[in-house]
Amino acid sequence: MWRTALFAVAIYGYGHPVLEGYRPAMLDRPLQGFHSEINRAAYESYRVVVTLDETRAGRALRSYVEYANGWLRDRKSPSRDAATSDS
Repeated sequence: MWRTALFAVAIYGYGHPVLEGYRPAMLDRPLQGFHSEINRAAYESYRVVVTLDETRAGRALRSYVEYANGWLRDRKSPSRDAATSDS
C-alpha cells in the first residue's frame, strides 16, 4: 500500500512542468497528462466537498427553522391558552 502511494506521488511529481527537461521524451506526454488529471481530480473533489457541506448546512438550518416555527405555533395556539387559563 505504501509503496503504491509513494510510486504515485513520485510519478505525479515527475510530471510537474518544472521537470520537463529531465523526463525522457517518450514519457513526457503521459506524465504531464497524469499530473494534470490529478490536479483536476483534486479541484473537482474540493468543489464536491464544498457543495455537500453547503447542502448539509442548508438542510440543518431548514430543519431548525421548521422546528422553531412549530414550537412557536404551539405556544400561540388558542387551545393551549384556553387550557392554561382554566387551571
